[in-house]
Amino acid sequence: MDEAAIVAWQLGRTPRGPWRVVARCTHGYPICILTSPMIEGGEPFPTLYYLTCPHLVAEVSSLESSGQLEVWRKRLVDDFALAARLRDADEEYRKRRAAEAGGVDPTPGVGIAGQRGVLGTKCLHAHVAATLAGIGDPVGEGVLQAVASPECVRAECAGESVQPTERRAVIDIGTVTTRMLVADVTDGAIHEVVRRQTITHLGAGWAHTGRLSAEGIGRVASAVREFVTEAEALGAQRIAAAATAAARDAENRDEFCEAIASAGVRPEIISGDREGYLTFLGVSYGISNDRVLVVDVGGGSTEFVLGSSGLTAGERVVEIEFVRSVDIGSRRATELFLRSDPPTEGEIDEAASWITDELWDVFSAMRGRPLEMVAVAGTATSLAAIDLRLDPYDSDRIHGYRLSGRSLLDILERLAAMTLEERRHVVGLEPERAGVIVGGALILQAAMAYAGLSSTLVSEHDILYGMVLDLDGGGAS
Repeated sequence: MDEAAIVAWQLGRTPRGPWRVVARCTHGYPICILTSPMIEGGEPFPTLYYLTCPHLVAEVSSLESSGQLEVWRKRLVDDFALAARLRDADEEYRKRRAAEAGGVDPTPGVGIAGQRGVLGTKCLHAHVAATLAGIGDPVGEGVLQAVASPECVRAECAGESVQPTERRAVIDIGTVTTRMLVADVTDGAIHEVVRRQTITHLGAGWAHTGRLSAEGIGRVASAVREFVTEAEALGAQRIAAAATAAARDAENRDEFCEAIASAGVRPEIISGDREGYLTFLGVSYGISNDRVLVVDVGGGSTEFVLGSSGLTAGERVVEIEFVRSVDIGSRRATELFLRSDPPTEGEIDEAASWITDELWDVFSAMRGRPLEMVAVAGTATSLAAIDLRLDPYDSDRIHGYRLSGRSLLDILERLAAMTLEERRHVVGLEPERAGVIVGGALILQAAMAYAGLSSTLVSEHDILYGMVLDLDGGGAS
């Protein structure tokens, strides 16, 4: 079973409308999902987070049947501080629901568990789900402390169809970064073991020369050698690597491939369309939705994939309507236009005009507009980290974060006015990405405007997840 099938099995039905996983157990299976506050036909639905783990649902149900719901209601009446904490949690819940609905809460009078006041607590399961989603719900926290065993000993969600777990390692070699994911895969469910990333700037100077520099190739080879060594030490049974825009377009790509092969794994240089497919495959893991536009802003190219994912006969089906890879990227835009430090207003306008012109054909060819946008890769995750002021970086808070167009514009204007050295000290931004973040933000802003959306989800499930899943039908080095 894949993840959508597992969630449907856990709930005994397919979730209403679009959904995504927000918390997992230590076995790697979903325990809490976020569902859309607007369901079929535009009908508002107040419950944002659902507890899906059958074991935990049973444990909480046992507490409810023993009278714990009445115990918590009495505690809230007697303990003003506890009620105040729950009121704050309710407010956070409503803010998140409003963000998911595009800015306006469709059910403003309803809080966690459908309550219309903190003294009217109705469902302990909903409070636990809110806690697992990162909301400081004191009722959910207390219930989790009271359950006899919050997790099953054996991975019950694997069911009788469980297959042996395979440990896989995949390496993504981009224009700016080189990344690795080592993950255990069981019945299509991914459980991350380790993630690694290093900024290698493979594409430095390539926009002008058409060639990858010896220094850039050396930096990537060094990173890949370290990644392969770690993956082998962790017991990875298969290791695969893919290279994208800079390597795809470089005159000396054969030289690059030989250097990386000598470091431990021969990379596949993938086309823009295949890059888009793998990215969408990764993004759709843990999400079911129609007409989702996935935007992958890279250093040398940007991929746009419009598609849908869902369940058919218990199996995940990914349907892609549109794929386009465009030769615009954060490094390419920077090297071609943003030459001053900080970039001048004229350079910003020139870059923005070029990006707008390049994207016109993309969105003109797209039939209809997307219902949701999901942004992946370093530009998007960096902008989300800046908006959240994350130090250190926390992928759990980044994944599923909704970045508004207003926040994106504010961050872009602030970064564009800074020198490179000043940007290196911005909280949430990796210093080595400071040189290309303005170019990347311009691309993401243009994509959001063309899509006609006021926000984008940011996902940590990107091409790395797609590569891990694709190994079921492809080869490995």
